[in-house]
Amino acid sequence: MNAYFTGAARLGAALARDGALPAPLARGDGPGRVPRRSLAVVVVLSALSLTATTAAGVGPRPLVLLTTGSFVTVYALGTAAALRLLPRGTTAHRCALVSLVAVALLLALTRRYLIWPLAVTVGALGYLRHRRRLSARAARRCPVLSAPDAAGTTPPASAGTSRPLGDG
Repeated sequence: MNAYFTGAARLGAALARDGALPAPLARGDGPGRVPRRSLAVVVVLSALSLTATTAAGVGPRPLVLLTTGSFVTVYALGTAAALRLLPRGTTAHRCALVSLVAVALLLALTRRYLIWPLAVTVGALGYLRHRRRLSARAARRCPVLSAPDAAGTTPPASAGTSRPLGDG
């Protein structure tokens, strides 16, 4: 259980660092650092889930099947990517094809428990789209600060500010 909490907290911090989650969750991202904010979110969400399932009288079976649905979705995406990326006609490509067929059978058996990963995916894509709109709006308001330089990087917020002469 601790490994899942640690992994989820680090994943949350990395996603925040890359802009897929709110930036404050990125604090603590890096080798040897503890992503406390992201960990706190994981703990709070876990506590809320435990409280809701206990109050609703839900047993462990639906929870395991929801988790399985999430894993199967990841497997399907991974094997589909392998099938697309591996050279055709190779043993690795044939193994990826067999794996994808097996995962397709798992997807068929998982049925309604695929709704949860679908909802998470729709939510994540909606959040990313919202972030892009906000970035585009900010770029329209202040094009100088958000325009990429020749190297393709965006200048820091302090770029364009001048310092008084004789100061350092």
